[in-house]
Amino acid sequence: MKLSVHTSDRLERGFVIGIRNMRGMTSRGLTEAVQEYDLVNKYGSWAEAVDATHPRTAGALRDVAAAYRDEGAPHEDRKSVRGGT
Repeated sequence: MKLSVHTSDRLERGFVIGIRNMRGMTSRGLTEAVQEYDLVNKYGSWAEAVDATHPRTAGALRDVAAAYRDEGAPHEDRKSVRGGT
């Protein structure tokens, strides 16, 4: 099923949630956001690759990337507070 053909906000939200739920549990130090930023790059590049032909799918992939960026930000904030690099 293509998100670009089936224009449903619920379907897009389900797609984003499904991708995020597939990740499962993760662990890291309090100041490590590397995992999230790797996922931001992965889903961001996938969005770029399909944007011309599947703009809604690309938008959903950008939403996934943004969610991981938001998830990684607090780890970076803790890092700066603790004086990490």
